[in-house]
Amino acid sequence: MRDYDLLKFVGIAINITGLILWWSARLTLSKNWSTGFGKPKINQLVTHGIYSKICHPIYWGMNLTLTGLILIYPKYWFLVLGVLIIVYFFYRMKIENDYLSEKLGEEYRDYKRKTWF
Repeated sequence: MRDYDLLKFVGIAINITGLILWWSARLTLSKNWSTGFGKPKINQLVTHGIYSKICHPIYWGMNLTLTGLILIYPKYWFLVLGVLIIVYFFYRMKIENDYLSEKLGEEYRDYKRKTWF
């Protein structure tokens, strides 16, 4: 197996894992899901499904999906673009952590202690 074939295979596996995580989280969120910029809209803290294990699984899923694509299509411009988008998602996670910690207080901090990331 050539190095590029192995890289592509690993990229596909990471990409599929990211997509499954991303869409599993999206389905779990249901009515609590909102899009756009700014502070998230929250009706209640979701702590079941994938959210019982991972905090921000949509962002993690998107980051894995992008990482997989970077490995599948190893172009410098795509690497730079992908890394910028991944950094943005980490920034969004911080914004949401701060907002949810402020809005939900100890309930959110306790949830964060029980989950990965």
